[in-house]
Parts: sequence; C-alpha cells; structure tokens
Amino acid sequence: SALGTSSTNVTRIMPGGSFGELALLYLVPRAATVQAMTDAVVWVIDRLNFKKIMMRVPDGKVKEYVSYLDRVEILAPLLSEERRAVAEALIEVHFSKGDVVLQEGE
Repeated sequence: SALGTSSTNVTRIMPGGSFGELALLYLVPRAATVQAMTDAVVWVIDRLNFKKIMMRVPDGKVKEYVSYLDRVEILAPLLSEERRAVAEALIEVHFSKGDVVLQEGE
C-alpha cells in the first residue's frame, strides 16, 4: 500500500539483514515497502552496479586468462596492463560437443 495508508507489518529487518534482492537480481517490481522504524543506516546498491560487481572476474581467473593471452601471437604487441584489461573483460563460456560456437555471418 502507499505510504500513509494502512499497511501490514510483514517482517522486521534487524542489523545485518537485507531486503530487495528479488528486484536486484530479476528486474521485478519491489514486492514490499520498507519503512524505517528507528534511525537507521542502510547500504544501497543499484542494479547496474550490482551487475558490474557480479560480472567481475576473480583475481585467480584473471591470472589464468592472462597466462593464456600471453601465448596468443596476435596479442603480443599489447602491454601487460592491456592484456590484463582484456582478461578482466572476458566471459568464460562452456560448450558441449557439437555446439555451434560461432555461426557464419554473425
């Protein structure tokens, strides 16, 4: 219900708790209104930044990718920082036998 009209108290979020994860993960409308019952400090992250963080490659994977990129001839002219930037942007995709990896004309 809108703020100021009657509402039902569904739950209380205690220190360390969280809310809003469905909207953050699945781009669905908020399922409830959250109202502070006391003075509160709340950490907020918007969906765009959350997705950016979730897309970050763990450092161990970046190092693994860089070691592969170091052996790719066409990337030899790149500086090490540039190869690392490429490694951080990579998205690992798994294919099964027979899967089309790239279609002619794409």
